Amino acid sequence: ALLRAFSIVKKNVGDAELLIGGKKSKDQPMLENLARELGLKDVTFLGYISEDKLPYHYSSATVMIFPSRCGFGLSTLEAMACGTPVVVGAVFDAPEFVANAGILVNPDDIDEMAKSIIGVLTEPGLREQLSAKAIERAQEFSWEKMARETEEVYHSIMRTEASK
Repeated sequence: ALLRAFSIVKKNVGDAELLIGGKKSKDQPMLENLARELGLKDVTFLGYISEDKLPYHYSSATVMIFPSRCGFGLSTLEAMACGTPVVVGAVFDAPEFVANAGILVNPDDIDEMAKSIIGVLTEPGLREQLSAKAIERAQEFSWEKMARETEEVYHSIMRTEASK
């Protein structure tokens, strides 16, 4: 879906580039073939990106797209923490953690995805607004906060068990 959406983006934003990160999967040859069939020359499969290089890639991107149908993507929050606007599949918990700090799309709606990407690429005001909201929203999530809240749940269970 992302490659098909990007083919629409390219017709509207000629200098757009798509970098795809992540471990090489069994689907990569099919995706590379699809990119060729769609005439997309500005698509690069980066493969695995080490954690120390992720902030550079997030910060240098104009927009990060996570069109997953499977829900939560830590990479989305990492991009948001870098101030990168995000376009995210509106499935499972994505609306909860992205809230209004990104653009939520139906991951199967290629036109909606393309329109959202084009908006971020061509509207500086929208890009700046999403960037500021992304940073603010990402600050609500941290490993420390998660650990503290998990510890509170354990203590609550222990108090309940002790009072029985």
